[in-house]
Amino acid sequence: MPPVTSKAHVKPHPTSDDAALLDRVRSGEASAFETLVQVNWAPLVGYAARIVGDVDAAEDVVQEALVRFWERRAEWRPKSEARAILYTITRNLGLTHRQAQSARERRASRLPTGSIPVPRTPIQDLDQHEADAALESAIQALPPRRREVLILARFNGLSYRLIAEIMKISVPTVANHMSAALADLDRALSEYLS
Repeated sequence: MPPVTSKAHVKPHPTSDDAALLDRVRSGEASAFETLVQVNWAPLVGYAARIVGDVDAAEDVVQEALVRFWERRAEWRPKSEARAILYTITRNLGLTHRQAQSARERRASRLPTGSIPVPRTPIQDLDQHEADAALESAIQALPPRRREVLILARFNGLSYRLIAEIMKISVPTVANHMSAALADLDRALSEYLS
């Protein structure tokens, strides 16, 4: 795999010929892969961070996704969309990481700690009700499918068609999840929206 030396957060820009770029990557062209990394790094890390809950872990997940993408480059179908493939790999690795992390936390919670949990202060409770924290809480409270559709569409700018391909569901199902997610957020954040 060509070295991925920079984790610079480059703003993604839509590429008019994603399939041609993928074909160049499939042929082993390192510069095409580097372009793919630069265009997709920041959005993929943002997406993975929503899944795993930590930016450092998200960067590791995306790095692994890019390695797998490169290693399996010859297997990708011609005319496939590189972004859809990258998001699918990132999603699968992120979900696996989250499951492993949950298992580690369950095992750790069974160990005696010897410490008493400190109750939250009223100031901490008030801080939690800030608008940004309320939005994040509302997003996290969404059912997993709705949350994922919302994140892919609103935070990563993916089309319903790409989301449907990544999640292996139909485009109308994506639209239904998005509509329900927005309605849930509207209800949860009504005091902040008035």
